[in-house]
Amino acid sequence: MNAKKLLKEIKQKLNLKTDLQMKTEIGISQPTLIRWRRNGVNLSTKQISALIVKAIKRGKGNARKYSIKPIIEYYPISLTESKQGAKWEILNMLGTREKKIKEMLHKEHGIYVFYNSQCNAIYVGKAKERNLWGEMKDAFNRARDPQVLWRVKHPSTGCDFLPAYEMRRRIKKRNVYLHDIALYFSAYSIEKDLIDNAEALLIRVFANDLTNENMENFALK
Repeated sequence: MNAKKLLKEIKQKLNLKTDLQMKTEIGISQPTLIRWRRNGVNLSTKQISALIVKAIKRGKGNARKYSIKPIIEYYPISLTESKQGAKWEILNMLGTREKKIKEMLHKEHGIYVFYNSQCNAIYVGKAKERNLWGEMKDAFNRARDPQVLWRVKHPSTGCDFLPAYEMRRRIKKRNVYLHDIALYFSAYSIEKDLIDNAEALLIRVFANDLTNENMENFALK
């Protein structure tokens, strides 16, 4: 088989632009690429089989290496009211950094974690079908049934302040939202077929620390 034609076909099939990408994807060294591109170089069945084996090994290595990638870790939440006032935003979008983070989270799928003021994980979620930003924002504004705190409900509009000895308000257990208790977040890009098990692992390992309602199971088949 003509080596030059084979390399051209591989490059087109994998949509590779440079020799460095070729080396990364299938493990062919630069000197070998140069040698194989010479006209008249034909590959033996032994060379082709070795190339296939090398590509498989490189693919497995890349899968292990790049299947989980951290996007942002322990980033402080800047609690901001949405434009319509109906929800809370995780970031205020006033700076270039926040806009870049949101843009990145819009593109990726994976796992996210919310933390309390002591940076202890309190909620783990996944974004498999939707992007990370959309899932995180929904979770951030969702009431947590298992999370109950002793609180006083104060009016936010419609009346002046009255001291507690004139207007007593009951201290009672109330459900809270993640935006009431979360101060930091992390997000990780994960290959889609690994997302379910990654979420299950975190929830099962830290079951007594998280406010997650469901105990997720591993998908082994």
